[in-house]
Amino acid sequence: SVGDDMVCRRWNVETGEQVNRLFGHTFHITGVKYSPDGTQIISCGFDNILILWDAATGKEIRRFEGHTDWIQSVAFSPDGKTVLSGSADNTLILWDVASGKRIRQFEGHIAQVYSVAFSPDGRYAVSGSADSSIIVWDIASGMELRRYTGHSDSVRSVAFSPDGQFILSGSDDTTMRLWRLSLSLDELINWVKANRYIRDLTCAERELYDAEPLCPT
Repeated sequence: SVGDDMVCRRWNVETGEQVNRLFGHTFHITGVKYSPDGTQIISCGFDNILILWDAATGKEIRRFEGHTDWIQSVAFSPDGKTVLSGSADNTLILWDVASGKRIRQFEGHIAQVYSVAFSPDGRYAVSGSADSSIIVWDIASGMELRRYTGHSDSVRSVAFSPDGQFILSGSDDTTMRLWRLSLSLDELINWVKANRYIRDLTCAERELYDAEPLCPT
């Protein structure tokens, strides 16, 4: 857990006891995530930096610097090799965990980015912003793939479904919205084929539309 006291705290779930405290940030901490293997922790805050920690010892491993305004959200990729951050500078940055170096920057929002998440396969990312939009990004190229609009206020949180087919968003407009993720026409067609129910035609309709097989006369 993290807070305005500038401290990350690890807790024992079974006992509720505090395990250790992680000191390093100099302003409010806004986000924290475990790596997929549970050995590392990444945190972000109003001091415009991300800090990577050793989960077992609580020691700082390295810092990630590059955002020009406070960082609102951070996420590990499914393989744990990269992290993605969203900032009040309106951008997302993809970082290499091993070196702490910036891989690429994602630009498209016109207001601060509140939330970021990776797809389960790590190929895509989604972000929610104060501009009320949701953007799906291609991780490999940094290109914007889809933009979803419909919220009437800031999008505070976004998440992929476990199968990667849907995105859930939460907004200051007091609603949550579920979006279907279709990245290509073929994917959309395949989904419709698999999920759309089409009733059987009546004999009169088969005769009218000359549809096979025709009803017996």
